[in-house]
Amino acid sequence: MNYNSGPFATAFLEYRPSRQTSITFDADNLFNTRGERARLLFDPNRAVPTDIEDELRERNRHRNFGVTIKHSFGGRGSAAPAG
Repeated sequence: MNYNSGPFATAFLEYRPSRQTSITFDADNLFNTRGERARLLFDPNRAVPTDIEDELRERNRHRNFGVTIKHSFGGRGSAAPAG
């Protein structure tokens, strides 16, 4: 089972000042929510378990903001013809 303390949101905005350039602004975990995952692990299998382990994983990532700039400096059609 997965549990979240609230909504988890990711967003991005991309701007293209030219065909060769893109600037991306992104945000992850906008609302600063925590998350947990509970699992039952059976050994050796679920049909005839000799050992059952209860596992709890916690996700506590904070807000993350980023900027990515990409530019193409060459490619198709940019080279001078030979000769």
